[in-house]
Amino acid sequence: MSGMTEDKVVNCPLLDKHIEDGLCLDIILAGNGELKKEAVPEVSDWEKAKHVCPGCQAYYK
Repeated sequence: MSGMTEDKVVNCPLLDKHIEDGLCLDIILAGNGELKKEAVPEVSDWEKAKHVCPGCQAYYK
């Protein structure tokens, strides 16, 4: 489809697998309180996310 972009895939050390960068951004936004954590059911340990995500190379600053 023209005009549409595909999500990039990034390695997620929090979930220990490759994920689409849109999910990565959702995890970051939820961790920062900009999105409800319930919107990201893939994450079960938000305390771990607070420590892992900022050190990740895919982390959006």
